[in-house]
Parts: sequence; structure tokens; C-alpha cells
Amino acid sequence: MSYSWGDKSLKFVRCATCGCITHWEPVDVKEDSRIGVNVRNLEPGSIASVRVRRLDGASTWKFLD
Repeated sequence: MSYSWGDKSLKFVRCATCGCITHWEPVDVKEDSRIGVNVRNLEPGSIASVRVRRLDGASTWKFLD
């Protein structure tokens, strides 16, 4: 199950069982496309070594690190 809103450039994918967003992906996939994964769905220990970058998505869209 997925949906797009706004400018329709991203597709948000939901879990068919619980309805939470599992990830987003671009609608128009290109060679340098990215995806976003909702890591809150994972066990904390499994992502302990993953680098987390904080993004100011409210106004500047710049990384804060």
C-alpha cells in the first residue's frame, strides 16, 4: 500500500498489517535516487552503528551535522 501527495515526487509505502510508513522512495527512479527508511520500525541494537544525519526539514533543508 502506498500513496503520494504534494508534488507527487515521492511514494510513501505503508505496512499492510499495521499501517505505519516503512519507507519512501522516488516515483521517478534515477541512477542517483535515494530512499528513506523509517528506522523506528527496527530494533535499536540493529542500528546502533548507523550514522544518523539530522536535517532541518522545516525551513533550510540543510543537514545540521
